[in-house]
Amino acid sequence: MGLDMKKLLYLLIFIAIAVMAWKYGAMKPNIANGWQTINKDGVSVAHPDSLILAEAMEPYYFLPNVIASLYTDKASYKPMNYSQDGRVIVSFANIDEQACYTAPEVGSDKVFDETAAMNGKNWKYISFSDAGAGNRYETKLYRLAQNGICYEIAESLHYASDWNEIDMDAATRSQQEMRAILKSVVETVKVQ
Repeated sequence: MGLDMKKLLYLLIFIAIAVMAWKYGAMKPNIANGWQTINKDGVSVAHPDSLILAEAMEPYYFLPNVIASLYTDKASYKPMNYSQDGRVIVSFANIDEQACYTAPEVGSDKVFDETAAMNGKNWKYISFSDAGAGNRYETKLYRLAQNGICYEIAESLHYASDWNEIDMDAATRSQQEMRAILKSVVETVKVQ
């Protein structure tokens, strides 16, 4: 095999690996390229241009002092009878640690018992979902109690459809893409 053929083969292998890594989420968005950062009240959060600043709407968050409310309805799958949107809302309140780690609105018996390490802090989180009239909601609430302040990151995915008339594989792929974007934003949150 000639030198040019070897170069071509290596190039094709590289492209195939890059495409598979992108498709299966192994490559994260480049935060330094095209992402904006919000700094407020000792907290920073970075986000791509596809997420815009929007009014914080209940029931997507539970603590009153909103630092950033980001929203997107961009989806790779957009037939007439399907819609989805995602939100990341960062907020805080001056409440004690016990109140911080008690789940609001989803039942007083639930507590934040899962942990996730992000940017040197151990956040506790709880996941829950809801459905009704063709709408589905998936929410993950992260909380961090620090120096008498409770910080919250609310990550929410909402999708709606007449479920009998859509391409479920395409809808699932679109939801996975949205989850990856939201998770990437959540992972940028830094508390001083």
